[in-house]
Amino acid sequence: MKLAAACWLLLLTMAQGQTVRLSWKPEYFNTLTERPWKFYEPHEVSKIVELIFREPNPDIRYPVLAACLRQVPMLHFAYAFDVALLLEGTQKPNELVALMLPIWAERDPQEAWERTQSLARLVAFEEGLLGYDSWLGRPKIEVQDLAALRASRYWIQSRALLTFPAGVRASHASEEEKARVLKAFDDMWLRRFKSQPGKARVGYTGRNEELMKMFDLPWDYLRKGDVTQTDQMGVAAFEMGLRRWVNSAYREKDGAEIVQRIHRKRWKTDHPGRLDGYEDDHFNDPIFTDFLLMWSQTSSGSVWVWQRTAEHDEPEVVQIARCVLSIQTGGESWTEGLPPKELGNYLYKLASWVPETAMKRAVQTNDAEIVESVGAAAVQGVWNWCHAGLGFINAFDLQKLPEPLREEVRKEWGITLMEKWVYVDVGEAARYGFRFLLQDTRYPKENLMRLFSGDDRYAEDSSMVDRTFCALRTWAVFKPDEMHEWIGKQEGADMRKALTWLLENPWGHDAEEAKDGEKAKE
Repeated sequence: MKLAAACWLLLLTMAQGQTVRLSWKPEYFNTLTERPWKFYEPHEVSKIVELIFREPNPDIRYPVLAACLRQVPMLHFAYAFDVALLLEGTQKPNELVALMLPIWAERDPQEAWERTQSLARLVAFEEGLLGYDSWLGRPKIEVQDLAALRASRYWIQSRALLTFPAGVRASHASEEEKARVLKAFDDMWLRRFKSQPGKARVGYTGRNEELMKMFDLPWDYLRKGDVTQTDQMGVAAFEMGLRRWVNSAYREKDGAEIVQRIHRKRWKTDHPGRLDGYEDDHFNDPIFTDFLLMWSQTSSGSVWVWQRTAEHDEPEVVQIARCVLSIQTGGESWTEGLPPKELGNYLYKLASWVPETAMKRAVQTNDAEIVESVGAAAVQGVWNWCHAGLGFINAFDLQKLPEPLREEVRKEWGITLMEKWVYVDVGEAARYGFRFLLQDTRYPKENLMRLFSGDDRYAEDSSMVDRTFCALRTWAVFKPDEMHEWIGKQEGADMRKALTWLLENPWGHDAEEAKDGEKAKE
């Protein structure tokens, strides 16, 4: 099993070349309609977990993953844990670790404790990567174990470990064993983080019983019934019921009826200023998107026929359907003839499916706002969904835009993109930001070199300078050998010297050092 796991991970990594992004495009994602472990033997863990991570809806993906981890043979649990971390698609998988760790601890506290100790060594960048945009005005970069960090594909923040004790308490271990492991955890926390453990926060839903029940219900029940919950978990269960309805007994012809069912559905809202119990359709747009993806995968011909006849009555839903169908066709013909405002909205939706088509049409509008919105939309979605969009952005050459449009687009371009990119592949984000800065006349090379050489007077906030600076410092700590090789390929001895200084001195200064630095300036 260990050899198979190593080979599978190696092949997946090799497929990516010099980036840690997955090569998955939107057409590779597949909406779940069955429990993934139904199709494979228990030892085929990588295939099961991969099916789960091809599910685009996080409110379905993660409860199903949690259910999988609760029943996978313990012999394969560690492998499932590692495959999930790889397919998550981020170098900072806080939420995923927080989801999986208590399940492991509940099933085998001692084995989970051993992994928790290993994970604690990977705690780093507690301020968040974008919190290192100043040499003097921000805390120093701190890591728990530099060698372990540099040997890893990812890092975490300490809060990701706080779910471990709850799993231990829920386990079937003896009270004496629970007390021993919990004390060891508290001691480790105090030793490493100089405090007592805080309250755990979990970003992903780890249990949704109503969702899981949907896998067992027949299509005729799903057609007549409804979910009992009206919150976010109810939304996931409702959506799964619709998927299974259209996928069961070849009911793809019922797709149009299901669209109407979604239209009629109302959900409790927590919008401020509204009375308790107020209901609206604020969850329905993402349901339409996921359902239409599933319907097109079941019977794309049915969706094609429906969208032709429903354009007048369902214009917004038809737009979503055409975005989904565009992964098969490219979708250029559907961008013609739309009014400017409607075109901008459509291209924004289209960008996360076929960013090439969306951007080509956006550039033709000569509207900088539309071009920028398409760039931002291309990287929306869960971590691994946005990888294809980041690949497009990385290859998209702003220099080829017409000059007046290019200068307008550059004013805001990349700032939002980088906020996500740094957590997917910090090295690639750093390289992209650096290339962007060198091509933009607003950022003199001399000032960049001064900043990279430790002069905090040239630091900025909320710009491509600070995004790139943060990424470079983090990359220098995390993967210095990669950065060193890249520096050697950059033009200009002075710039290489400045980048090398940053590589060798990425940590920043603590409060006392910062005060000394300010006095020295005076």
